[in-house]
Amino acid sequence: MASIDKEIEDLFNKRTKYIDKSLKTSYKEMESIQKELTALVFKKYLNKFDIENGKIVFTNKNLRLIDEVDTIFEMFAKRYSKNIFKNVGLNMLDMVVYSEDYFKKFGNKALTFQKIEGKLNTISNRIGISKDGQLIKGSYLDRLATAPKFKEELKDYVAKGLSENITLKEFQNGFLDLIEGSKDVDGAMLRYWKMETHDAFFSVSRAQDDLFAQKLGMEFFIYLPGKIDKTRSFCEEKIGKCFHRLDAEKWRDKEWQGKNKGYNPLINMGGYNCRHSPAWVSNLVVKKRFPEKYKEYESILNDKV
Repeated sequence: MASIDKEIEDLFNKRTKYIDKSLKTSYKEMESIQKELTALVFKKYLNKFDIENGKIVFTNKNLRLIDEVDTIFEMFAKRYSKNIFKNVGLNMLDMVVYSEDYFKKFGNKALTFQKIEGKLNTISNRIGISKDGQLIKGSYLDRLATAPKFKEELKDYVAKGLSENITLKEFQNGFLDLIEGSKDVDGAMLRYWKMETHDAFFSVSRAQDDLFAQKLGMEFFIYLPGKIDKTRSFCEEKIGKCFHRLDAEKWRDKEWQGKNKGYNPLINMGGYNCRHSPAWVSNLVVKKRFPEKYKEYESILNDKV
């Protein structure tokens, strides 16, 4: 079985390297457009506020400007970020070749992309990429391009600035800190984008694998890869162990720090920023390598024969 471990590890590593490379490229592109948002904010937004004695004042006009943050972000997304997230989506869809390689080796060599193409198209629609490689309006990636969580953070900042009657200079510096951060700390928008993009890549790769596994009737998986410095205890206790789909369903009821809202075990695994995935294996592998786990579900497996 050692050779199977090595083959699984090699295939997982190939996909992880692809994801890491894609993320690195995306992060650089995201970093490059932060100053473009700053320029839009200073040119199209901050000069609209009523100022008295050098301070932002609490007026009806200034209150109405809170919602104008939406307009700035729509402009920003159209000019800059939507193209980045279109490329993110295309890179996510290209990961399917790693699922194909894995299941041809550990599932069924006759399985072809065409057999699950329709379901894979469903995934592409969910994340927001059309057949011609364009962002679908209102989709997950399309919304992400406007950084909704960060946008609300900026609105809260504006509301707070109005209530506290701060100086224009303080107001401007606060925007700079939120958007661009500092030399050693990412701005809030980039932190939000990095986390969402990281989790989206791994969620999509797990969803693609799950489609193949369902098509092949594979019910068991090994929790992989190994431990890193920031591995949660939730994941650490599962690494290298074999589970059935029904085992994973029980995780929905557990609580731990970092668990996703609307948690889906086989898609979210250990929660936010998790790099682990189910390595789907055949009943035969489980019977030989994890006999106790196989025996636990043997009656269910027999019923499906």
